[in-house]
Amino acid sequence: MTAVRVVGYVRESADPAGASAFSQQEELRRHAAEHGHLIVSVCQDLRSPGVKPTRDGYLSVLGVIAAGGVEAVLVPRLSTFS
Repeated sequence: MTAVRVVGYVRESADPAGASAFSQQEELRRHAAEHGHLIVSVCQDLRSPGVKPTRDGYLSVLGVIAAGGVEAVLVPRLSTFS
């Protein structure tokens, strides 16, 4: 079985009760290991108090896809994109 090359994407929620970027990354790594995927990169959008959130991590995911180095994007949940 050939490993699927994936890029991971995590985003911290505005909700303080939401999962941290670190815990989301660990979730992605466990999933990839269980299914034989190879994580090429993990991109993230973090929140900082008082700073308007950016989508630099999301733009990085698009760059990795455009470079052709992955076959899939792995996210902890679909709402990560919203």
